[in-house]
Amino acid sequence: MKGGKYHRSLFNGKCQVIIQSSKEAGEIKLTATSTNLKPAVATIKTQH
Repeated sequence: MKGGKYHRSLFNGKCQVIIQSSKEAGEIKLTATSTNLKPAVATIKTQH
């Protein structure tokens, strides 16, 4: 889902996501947000 939003619920306080990259090199930015918590961002660099 390019540039989209996806909602996931926690299980025992943890969340698992599976990311599939394209055939192009670049960056994947994953942002996690929750009520009463600061957002967390993970940037994953991909290469071909």
